[in-house]
Amino acid sequence: MRKRKFWGWGYGDQVLTPAEDEAKARRILKHLGPSTILPVPQADHIALGEPRISPPPALE
Repeated sequence: MRKRKFWGWGYGDQVLTPAEDEAKARRILKHLGPSTILPVPQADHIALGEPRISPPPALE
């Protein structure tokens, strides 16, 4: 089974090349104006807090 991206649409093995990513950023900035372009997030860089609630027994 293919693994989905955690941060966007599609599958983890479907990524843009650096050139495609740059072209996409230029098109977006053309329409939305100047902005800070952030790098693609990595799952292991995200820290989640402890859950505040527990799932119902039917979902465990």
